[in-house]
Amino acid sequence: MDRPRPLTDRRPALTDDAEGAERRRLVITAALALPVLLLSMAPALQFRNWQWLCFLLAAPVAAWGAWPFHVRALRGLRHSTSTMDTLVSATV
Repeated sequence: MDRPRPLTDRRPALTDDAEGAERRRLVITAALALPVLLLSMAPALQFRNWQWLCFLLAAPVAAWGAWPFHVRALRGLRHSTSTMDTLVSATV
């Protein structure tokens, strides 16, 4: 007779492709966000119209980087519920 698995193992395991896609999303969004952070926090690095560069770098982070939050928020709204994903999606 098989023994039941512990509760910690009951979450669905991500496949290698899904883990790779999430890791790639994290690396790309971090690479785009780091220059925005540096330009915003270090006045010595700022140049004329630096805000436009920050906008161009931050837009993919807010849209594509946060896409999983947007999808889960819309799914929750379809079911008339509000979760933390809704809050994160609304603030991005």
